[in-house]
Amino acid sequence: MEATGPDGAVVAFTATAEDLVDGDVEVTCSPPSGSTLGLGTHTISCSAADTRGNTANGSFSVTVQDTTPPELHLPGDQELEATGPDGAAAIFTVSATDLVDPDVEISCDHQSGDTFPIGTTTVTCTATDDSGNTAMGSFVIIVEDTTPPEITYLGRSPEPNENGWNNTDVTATWQCVDIVDGTYTVSETVTTEGENQSVTGYCVDAAGNQSEGNQVSGINIDKTRPIASASRSPEANKHGWNNTDVTVTFSGEDVLSGVDYCDAPVTLSGEGAGQSASGTCTDKAGNVSEPAVVTDINIDKTAPTISAAVTPERPATGWWNQASGAPTVTYTCFDATSGVVECPQSYTFPEGENQSHGAAVFDYAGNSASASVTDIDVDLTAPTLTWIGGPADGSSHYYGSVPAEPTCTAEDALSGPAGCSVSGYSTLVGQHTLTAAALDNAGNSTTEYRSYSVLAWTLTGFYKPVDMDGVYNSVKGGSTVPLKFQVFAGPTELTDVSAIRSLTYASTSCAAAAATDEIETLATGGTVLRYADGQFIFNWKTPKTAGSCLRVTLTTQDGSALVAYFKLK
Repeated sequence: MEATGPDGAVVAFTATAEDLVDGDVEVTCSPPSGSTLGLGTHTISCSAADTRGNTANGSFSVTVQDTTPPELHLPGDQELEATGPDGAAAIFTVSATDLVDPDVEISCDHQSGDTFPIGTTTVTCTATDDSGNTAMGSFVIIVEDTTPPEITYLGRSPEPNENGWNNTDVTATWQCVDIVDGTYTVSETVTTEGENQSVTGYCVDAAGNQSEGNQVSGINIDKTRPIASASRSPEANKHGWNNTDVTVTFSGEDVLSGVDYCDAPVTLSGEGAGQSASGTCTDKAGNVSEPAVVTDINIDKTAPTISAAVTPERPATGWWNQASGAPTVTYTCFDATSGVVECPQSYTFPEGENQSHGAAVFDYAGNSASASVTDIDVDLTAPTLTWIGGPADGSSHYYGSVPAEPTCTAEDALSGPAGCSVSGYSTLVGQHTLTAAALDNAGNSTTEYRSYSVLAWTLTGFYKPVDMDGVYNSVKGGSTVPLKFQVFAGPTELTDVSAIRSLTYASTSCAAAAATDEIETLATGGTVLRYADGQFIFNWKTPKTAGSCLRVTLTTQDGSALVAYFKLK
């Protein structure tokens, strides 16, 4: 049976006995009904005696047990403010009562005075009586954090440069001090470009408590490079060249922080093509521009070379003349760097004295040089020739009547005359050509020709007694033969013995002497040539070489001749 108190339970029972004789018989039990029995099993012994003294004994067991759990007395749920990072200490009382056991063992998974973490903690307690009956219950300890952290600005990273600008994101950092979460930092990063930007930091603890905002201003961010530009001075000429130093200057633009500085100007002084110079600009945030480049800088400070040569070479006379032709000055140009724009064209000199010619050459950079030739004397005109005297062209003259040898004069208006001469003059019989050559000081000449004829005299004779036409005149050796003849210059008879050059004889072959003619008349007297009676007469005394043959030749001054043959006997 169930105990009803610490002493157990009052056991009430009824024990009866029947007797065949006596009927109901009083039964006596020990312990009697109504006794308080402690916990445990008890034996109840009963006996019955009839009136005759007959007895009957019997027993039964009575078990008193405690099956009622204790009554557990728990505090109500608690809400606590955290006092530190571990939470807060909770003070509570847990008790239990039991119908049987005055002292019930109580155990809880958390003890009063323990520190409970932030959040909800269930405290479970168990009360156990001596019979092992248990009672279990729980209550809640709620630890909350409602205190916001304290915030302190620590600084920004990176720090601004000396101009107060950054060219990267800027992170501001604050220190948070929280009674629960302890000390930690929070940060905010400004990524946008702009001037005098601000950012506010907040500390929020794990419970969501937020501090007051702490604002940081004056954040200047410029991530964009400035734009650099370059200019050159002086500008190149139309050919793209300079002939002086070229200075490249750099400037920039920046719409946010502004340009802080640009690279110093670069001066190119060396000669050469395809040079370049580059430079950058830096803004106040420290951003560096892409290089600004000036290319194709071509510098040539050296003048080209030019030389002048005259062809053909100067003649020995010092004058260019008809034979040499007009001189031409040719220019040769060279430039090793920018090159020659155009070499001057050749120049051919006209006629003239003490001429000169010069020309300049330019290279593509504008450098120039010049060359010239001087003292150029050109006479391409032949002198003028004038005949003085002499036979006329195409004229005929008998020997002895030829006009005197002519002369000539030269005239020249430029280089001046250098004389005039006549050649080819002759008074001999025949056809003759006169050549007159007039010279000037340049070596030019003018040549003119005159042709004339010198006519031979006409000889007639030998007259009788001499036979002509190849007949051998037979005469006694030692005899004197009269040789008679006449000389005519055209229609004019010559009578002066000076017209006779010679009268000679010479041996000749007698092979052709078959035909002979006897000299009929012989002469006497002197043998001197004379003119008498309208003819020349020469008394030729023959040699005394009988049997020989002779050829007698009369030659006049013009070279004409009469020939007669003789056979001496």
